[in-house]
Amino acid sequence: MPIGIIPLVDYAFKMMLGNQHHPGVTIHFLNAVLAGRHRITRIEFVNPIQLKRGADDKLCILDILAVDDQARRLNIEVQIALPAGMAQRLVYYFR
Repeated sequence: MPIGIIPLVDYAFKMMLGNQHHPGVTIHFLNAVLAGRHRITRIEFVNPIQLKRGADDKLCILDILAVDDQARRLNIEVQIALPAGMAQRLVYYFR
């Protein structure tokens, strides 16, 4: 019986895939999405707030930011629509 939790709601999404007490769920999800590329075996959740580096920068708050066992930074986002400028936004997060 469904319990009425919508996984696309920001809070529920973060509890499912950004929970430091259950990293295996996130690791399994990412390995399924990455489909055979470098397998993730360990993940650490870090502060998703990316502070401004200069006066012209803007504050970025990611859904989930994690670092894997190869020191790759993983921006895990949920989007229910494709906002205009999404490609530029994703590049901006990690410049």
